[in-house]
Amino acid sequence: MPISHPRLYEHTRHMSPTEVPDCVWPSDNEMEVPMLRPDLQANAVDLPVTQWGTIRRRSDMHGTWSFYVDDYRFTALWRDPTPVINSGCLNVVEPNFSCSDQTPFPVVLNNIYRKRWLSRFWQEFGGVRVFVDLNVSPRWGELNLLGVPQGWRSYATRGYSSRIKDMDREYQRALAHCGDNSMLMMVYGGGKAVREFCQQRGLIWVAEQQTLGTRGVDL
Repeated sequence: MPISHPRLYEHTRHMSPTEVPDCVWPSDNEMEVPMLRPDLQANAVDLPVTQWGTIRRRSDMHGTWSFYVDDYRFTALWRDPTPVINSGCLNVVEPNFSCSDQTPFPVVLNNIYRKRWLSRFWQEFGGVRVFVDLNVSPRWGELNLLGVPQGWRSYATRGYSSRIKDMDREYQRALAHCGDNSMLMMVYGGGKAVREFCQQRGLIWVAEQQTLGTRGVDL
């Protein structure tokens, strides 16, 4: 029976916004996008998978936070990222700041920088494990992997029946970046076509507005 994977270490105290450092993280690229810690990548889809802003922020949520919601629901985390840590979550899917075909390059780069910075902060100060968000316009697919170490195996995207081809490109890009068959990829939402897409490729499909249990789902 699959079980929930514990975080690397337990976060046992409440973190105050005043404790958030004004800092830069190590980077492996010329754009100085922060690099994620490979020892704190997600190794299971711990349930419930909850969209940020759908429950009270002070609620305990010992599963996986996802950010496939309108940007306004989570942009405040750039000013104060501590609520994610203080919720007691095990995993996060990186914040999905909107990056469309027509979004100017400087804005896209800033959005990628912010989601990597926040993810690294949650790793460092909360021991939170991270799914890399792939849900960007195909135009920015390669740029979106800045700061993601080669061999990274944990990914997530948003499922829509109207974007199966885009999801397949995301899947192929992640598979190439991972480099082997141990990849863990979650697809949130979408209908029958998305679910079949996931089944054919061995991905984890998570339904929207679904009553979820308390045990994790592993490959």
